[in-house]
Amino acid sequence: MAQTLKAIHLRMFMYALTFSLHFVNVVLTHVWCYKIRDDPEMKLYFPYWTRLFTVWNIGMQMAHAFIGLICDRDELKDTKNRSRNINYLRNFNSTFFSAVVWPSSWVCCIIFWFFYTYDKNLLRYSLIKKVMNPVTNHIGHTFILAVVIWEAVFRPRPEPKSHRRNVFYALGVTAIYTAVLWYTYVTSGTWVYPFFDLSYGTIYFPLIHIVTGFITVGAYFALWPITRITIAGVGFEKYKKRLVKNLGLQKILQ
Repeated sequence: MAQTLKAIHLRMFMYALTFSLHFVNVVLTHVWCYKIRDDPEMKLYFPYWTRLFTVWNIGMQMAHAFIGLICDRDELKDTKNRSRNINYLRNFNSTFFSAVVWPSSWVCCIIFWFFYTYDKNLLRYSLIKKVMNPVTNHIGHTFILAVVIWEAVFRPRPEPKSHRRNVFYALGVTAIYTAVLWYTYVTSGTWVYPFFDLSYGTIYFPLIHIVTGFITVGAYFALWPITRITIAGVGFEKYKKRLVKNLGLQKILQ
């Protein structure tokens, strides 16, 4: 019971931190955008800021954190005082994380840092550096992995007998976002990301989409080995004890 309570408190800590950091990050970015509102590049691309996948991912992480706080707060109550309706919300949030938030966060981080390392201009770096500093950049593209890994470790969840539905949800998000990219291109004549402008009409254009799909599915299935050895929860006690001993986490779980 003590371990369960500790895991709940640790989850709630990360939920609060996630929501707060992302909220402050969004506000600061908008303030900087307002300061350079007369910049020609800003005028051209600001109308499409909600179509950036980073923004989508941040919104999904904030929604998951907010719902997680509600569910875990209810879980701290006495059994007789718990709301039965929370169970539906808890089940939704579990599926939402497994099928949407977890794979999307990996896609966002891997794709961004790949192009950022290869050529920053493929991500419109000239505009990014005007509205983001290194800290806010890492919150939006690196911290997101810490958030989902923390959740995977401290939230025990049963592995579904069939992954078909969750994979459908995960790829569905990718398909919807791809449709939004195409809609933006058809209506405005430009792609949200410069690497699509350069790759459109070449073999690299469909290759980017195919790789994104593989990352999405691969990330989804990578969740379950982590869940099986979660230090927060249930089953596989010998693996849990070994992990706790190796990482020196005995005090955390006491």
